[in-house]
Amino acid sequence: MIMRFRTPTWYRMLLFAGWIFLFLVVENLFFTPLKPVLKAALVLLTILFGVWIIVVHKKEIVVDTEKKEVFFNKRSIRIDNIKDVKFGLFSVTFLTDEGIYKFPHPLSDKEVLKRILFGGIVPAESRNNSDDRY
Repeated sequence: MIMRFRTPTWYRMLLFAGWIFLFLVVENLFFTPLKPVLKAALVLLTILFGVWIIVVHKKEIVVDTEKKEVFFNKRSIRIDNIKDVKFGLFSVTFLTDEGIYKFPHPLSDKEVLKRILFGGIVPAESRNNSDDRY
């Protein structure tokens, strides 16, 4: 079973609102006497921030329970190696035997991720069909 955990909508909307605010500030700066190099740098900064927001929109943590791996930021961690998961307001930290791995964005379903990683949810394929407690 593969589950995907993405950044919550409130986080993406907050970033988008910040981008619009930055865009409006830069637009108002065009009517002030600034040097053209500074104006061009601010426009470039606004464009780069917008591209970063699009990249954040696609960030996710993928948990594959069949292979027992967690994928994020082009890395994979074995579920057996994860000792603890700490959730901050704007980050998720995985503590493993090899070190500390950070996913620098918040997640929406924190409790579901913890239950999957530490044995609370059993995939449907591995359940016993004669047992109807699930």
